[in-house]
Amino acid sequence: MKRVKYHAQQVKGCTWCHNTHGSKIEARECAHLHMLKLEQGGKVVWVDVFPVVTLPGGEHWKLDFCVYEQPVWGEDIIPVFVDVKGCETSEFKRKRKVFDTYHPARPLRIVKYSGKRRIVTGNPE
Repeated sequence: MKRVKYHAQQVKGCTWCHNTHGSKIEARECAHLHMLKLEQGGKVVWVDVFPVVTLPGGEHWKLDFCVYEQPVWGEDIIPVFVDVKGCETSEFKRKRKVFDTYHPARPLRIVKYSGKRRIVTGNPE
């Protein structure tokens, strides 16, 4: 088994996207987003897993999800970048600050889980 930071258990072969997620909460969020997509009348149009964004200076950052939302039918589709966090590192905080300052799809949406409760910060749904 591959060692993962903070002893997270990888989830292989996701039911929805068939990717390997780095943690159980990341896999839970993937299922949540795909269920929103399936709901009739839901605003989620598409879920892209592991998108890579380019930050100033040519730095590449692989996030967890890019959710394409259409708040009102017939209006423009908006990309919303989502990162699932169990622990915020100093490197993550630095990249988030750069993303929230310069990226056109800012702010970054952060999802955390406290038990079964889902906590969303930055551009909540």
